[in-house]
Amino acid sequence: MSYNEAEQQVLEIVKKHTDASQIIIFAPSLPWEASMFQRPQQLARFLAKQGALVFYLQPLRSWPPVFDEVEDGLIVCQAPSDTFHVVPNAFIYALTWNIPLLAYFPSQRVIYDYLDEISVFHGEQVRLQRDHGDYLIKADLVLTTSQNLYNQAVNLRKDCVLCQNGADVDHFSKAIHPSSLPDDLRPIVEKGKPIIGYHGAMARWFDYDLLRELAQKREDLEFVLIGVDHDQSLQESQILEAKNIHWLGAKPYQELPDYLAYFNAGIIPFEVNQITNATSPIKLFEYMAAGKPVIASPMQETVRYGEFVLIASTVDEWSKQIDAALSYRLDEKKQAVLKEAASINSWAARASLILEKLAIIGASPRKLPWYWRLQSGEGRLQRLLRLIGRGIKVWRMVGWRGFVKGFFYKFADQINTLRRIPFFKRPRALEETYLLEDNSQVTLYTDDDLLFGEYWPRRVLLGQRDQPEVKISLIATVYNEEGNAVEWADAILSQSLLPHEIIIVDAGSTDRTLELLKERTRDSQIHVELITERKLILRLEEIWQLKRPAMRLLLYPTLAAVRIRIGLKIFRPHSGLTRIQKWFAVGTLPWINKERSFLIKAGRSFQK
Repeated sequence: MSYNEAEQQVLEIVKKHTDASQIIIFAPSLPWEASMFQRPQQLARFLAKQGALVFYLQPLRSWPPVFDEVEDGLIVCQAPSDTFHVVPNAFIYALTWNIPLLAYFPSQRVIYDYLDEISVFHGEQVRLQRDHGDYLIKADLVLTTSQNLYNQAVNLRKDCVLCQNGADVDHFSKAIHPSSLPDDLRPIVEKGKPIIGYHGAMARWFDYDLLRELAQKREDLEFVLIGVDHDQSLQESQILEAKNIHWLGAKPYQELPDYLAYFNAGIIPFEVNQITNATSPIKLFEYMAAGKPVIASPMQETVRYGEFVLIASTVDEWSKQIDAALSYRLDEKKQAVLKEAASINSWAARASLILEKLAIIGASPRKLPWYWRLQSGEGRLQRLLRLIGRGIKVWRMVGWRGFVKGFFYKFADQINTLRRIPFFKRPRALEETYLLEDNSQVTLYTDDDLLFGEYWPRRVLLGQRDQPEVKISLIATVYNEEGNAVEWADAILSQSLLPHEIIIVDAGSTDRTLELLKERTRDSQIHVELITERKLILRLEEIWQLKRPAMRLLLYPTLAAVRIRIGLKIFRPHSGLTRIQKWFAVGTLPWINKERSFLIKAGRSFQK
């Protein structure tokens, strides 16, 4: 399948759903069939149910692309992001950690979902904070999942929307009338004791100490935990040594109601801290939908629902609240209140709120703040305006103290940057002929212009077109490398980027190194010169000194000097042997081991 065919398939799907109120593309984040069915998947489902056409991009790609309509209006796809350039007016749903992926979408209409404290996410925190602040300003619609996050975001974005998590009421209400008893739960149920259950991630914010003490105090109860051991904190806690604490592992989302059906109460025993105070626990609403009374730690989002949630801090309070929850089973009014609360906080209600806000945005597009609109363009004035705009953003987000702190760190970073600036520039022809490899991603090289669409981000390899060729002389110093000589020579002569001459300086090897090199390079089309300098080598690094006599023999102006097993240095002999620093990217591999010469690295880091 070609790109044009994939794009045509997207257009056919759009044409099929002409009555869709909005087109929303979920940038790759969580796998659709993940062990935990979370907010992005739930919002995708219910936005589609509410009349939007939703494309949910999987983080893993495939070729040819896959478009699977799992529900009416919900397309789960594995396809390149830029396939969707044919729907330029779609809204792109993004989370804090996948904001960089927005660069691959042609649409600039963004829904930014601020769903957790930034420190929870993996990645470079400075980048995450910067992207977060930028898209609080730039996004067409900003969603926040808790009152705490809303209070933070509203300083920078007055029209941000409080849109907490919710529950699939129809799905979890199945727990009210159970159909089957799971096999791994059966032995626990057969004990005849009340079951106090939890489902969700087992992570560092779970209060393991509280649960351990509670289980010791209440041996008349069975505690069941369902979910992944997210960060191995469960195993480290050793709470599973308690006889009445049972961990059943992660369960498929479709099976959760079968387990919740046998819970007498649902619990959320979290530590109360900055992270949990910013959390909107999905399980809170799922317990309600299942008709289960809820006992929770006093986090901001659980306290807000105090009418429906039993709040407890100490072990004694938890014990009393569990007794109160167990009495709710016989109270029909309490059951009715829980069902009503679940309906109000359903994913359907959340999706309706989002579509309502998108309809308003479509009728009246949002304007960026004045200090952000001044940032476009180049030149010194624009750079100054950009700096002022970012300063205002930081001040509005974190106040004067945070602004001064950020200014200090930025100043320190600039000083460190100046320290890293090379004193000598790399040859211009060299810079324009070779393309540095970005080690953070896969780089594809091709001379087939038809392989990718015109809109695909690319950099032209100028060396293949109209730039002058850089002629390179390679000097290699060697001493007693019989075991490596053949492999080294084969590697050098098989690279896509070859030197124009090779001068090998032998330090008087006492083994077969020179003989093997002569034999291996005899039929080479490259000019190869072998020099023997019989000197006493006192230290390993003195081998580098042997390159000096080879300098007089150079035919070409740019020199790459290597010693087998050590690495690379580059010189320009016509500039008084001036060292050119950082000529190519070796940040992650500053030294090249064994038989890896400059040309081996160049073959990976550059394409001619």
